Amino acid sequence: MQRLLGSSISIRRNRFKETGLKFEPVSINYINIGKSFNSINSEDEFFTNYVNTPNQKVFIIINNFYNKVKNNINNLFKDYTFDEIYNNGKAIERLINLINKTNNSSYSLVDLPNIYKLKNNIEPKIHLYVQILDGYILILLIDLYHLSIPGDIYSNHRLVRKISLKDLSNSYNKYKEYNYNLNKILENDKKALQSVS
Repeated sequence: MQRLLGSSISIRRNRFKETGLKFEPVSINYINIGKSFNSINSEDEFFTNYVNTPNQKVFIIINNFYNKVKNNINNLFKDYTFDEIYNNGKAIERLINLINKTNNSSYSLVDLPNIYKLKNNIEPKIHLYVQILDGYILILLIDLYHLSIPGDIYSNHRLVRKISLKDLSNSYNKYKEYNYNLNKILENDKKALQSVS
């Protein structure tokens, strides 16, 4: 797990190695939303990050996050918990595929040590996947419904049920017909800026 330290973030370096694991503070000077506000619907991957309406809670949370980025609000990630990503084969390969589909990029497992997951504290199904380099964060993927990596169910620190990629199809089916794109946040912002000028 990673922690927030005021305006800097303490991240776990070398977290996939057995030795050399330690927390190091990183000051964040720049945040780039990249192409992460492009919603995708991938039926073969059981993933979507479209919303039903702009009044949906997850859309409002992401819109507020965008406004904080745009307005350079300090402690931008105070509503998020940095959570660990484990290199567990097919699930991680799928995550990399989703990041590449959203960003039209070519990330690979080599990039995984610099990719972190942030879980929203208000709506825990929302996960942001980010790349952290020195002084720089790039938002790679916005997961609104916890469809990116299967989350096993625990109670009192004991595994109750393992969740597989196939289990995600049931969750995906609840949202697959949604068609309101996250990029409407950017479009609405451009319209607002144009009406002011």
